[in-house]
Amino acid sequence: MITATIPTEPSFQGTASALIGVSLAVVVWWVLRALRSEDLQQGNQWRYDVTRINELRRLDLIYRLFFPVIQLLARFNRTVFRENLPEIQRHILAAGLPRFWLAEEYLARAEVITLLFSPFYLLVFMKWLGSAGPLVAVVAMLITVWILRRRLATQAARRLQEIKRRMPFLLDLLTLLMEAGSTFLGAMRQAVSEFAGHPLSEEFGRVLVDMDLGKTRTEAFTAMRDRLADDEIASIIGSILQGEKLGKTLTPQVVLDGDPTAKLILMLADIYHEVGQYEQSWDLCTRILNDTAHATKEQKAWALFRRGRNAYSFDGAAQDVDAALVDYLAAVKLTPQAPWADKALFLAANIEWNHRHDADRAVARWRDLIRLYPNSPEAGRSAYYIGIAYQWSDRPEEAVQTLTEFVEGRPDSRFVGGAKKLLAKLQKTNAPVSNRGNATSKTIEQNLAPQFTR
Repeated sequence: MITATIPTEPSFQGTASALIGVSLAVVVWWVLRALRSEDLQQGNQWRYDVTRINELRRLDLIYRLFFPVIQLLARFNRTVFRENLPEIQRHILAAGLPRFWLAEEYLARAEVITLLFSPFYLLVFMKWLGSAGPLVAVVAMLITVWILRRRLATQAARRLQEIKRRMPFLLDLLTLLMEAGSTFLGAMRQAVSEFAGHPLSEEFGRVLVDMDLGKTRTEAFTAMRDRLADDEIASIIGSILQGEKLGKTLTPQVVLDGDPTAKLILMLADIYHEVGQYEQSWDLCTRILNDTAHATKEQKAWALFRRGRNAYSFDGAAQDVDAALVDYLAAVKLTPQAPWADKALFLAANIEWNHRHDADRAVARWRDLIRLYPNSPEAGRSAYYIGIAYQWSDRPEEAVQTLTEFVEGRPDSRFVGGAKKLLAKLQKTNAPVSNRGNATSKTIEQNLAPQFTR
């Protein structure tokens, strides 16, 4: 028996060596074939998908070497991780990775990397833990996939933070370039060049590329908003998206018809105001008011009105209601027939009442509004507030007379219901109702329907 087994040893060793050699040959053949394989041909498949795959094969070595395995795992991921794929896709775009990646393929790439580490895990943990090693190796593989997934999310969050930190500086640069006479697109191209290498430059560069390829400005900025998928950035981009229709929304048409440079600066000031960047908006409006040569009278009046809104909107101690009042009245005086003049006068009257507690001045300004702009939506509100001011100033007879005229003269106003209730109460008691403490410290905003004071 011993003599029978001895001749078989060289045969067994030769077979093992042959198998190892064949395995190495297959691995070498796979690698060489993957490295020199040509692009997929565009046949009846979706052409963009073929182009996308070819680009990924050029960009990513793992994708190129393990393309069949990644495709197989991608099909598995589409079935098993269907609910997680949209979030992974958002992170891929926000992280600035090539747009050719699909979420299921990127996840498959992480799984391939984990499989490449699996022999090492098995060897190490089986040596350390014996029979429990394979189970721990599987856990280590799952942790590896999770780490690669979290690395993508962290990369996306870090890049978004960098973009948000630099966004105000880019918008300021756009303003300066437009003040120098550049168009919006020209200013964007130069700003992208100035911020070259920064994620913000990459994103705005994509916007320019999309527009060069035929997309409209709205479509290009919409794509940027969808790529980044961040609420704070979306609010800014959402305002920029209104660039195609700012004349109908944020910025009045009479302002857009003026000096082109002043128009662009005021459009940007409106965007800043809408997203709560009041200091930047205030600064841009001030620049327009200091420009005595180019901005039209309507543009300067709008700058006054917008600057007043910004001064009122400042937080805490920075709020400057006196400056807002001055700007509101100056805007009305400069262009009394402007579409925003009635609103400016209304807000000025509210400041007189809410902050200065001066009923006479407030009533006088509300009456001016009714006289100058009888068809304004603020005229009915002003008439109602006059009655309220008389009531809280211990002048019940004048309050009853004013409220009666208001109910009879403006029956369609949304404030008629409140006026009727207050009128009935005054007529029933036939006495002042504001004899509880310092009545003049009460504000309309605290006691009545909301005001548009901001």
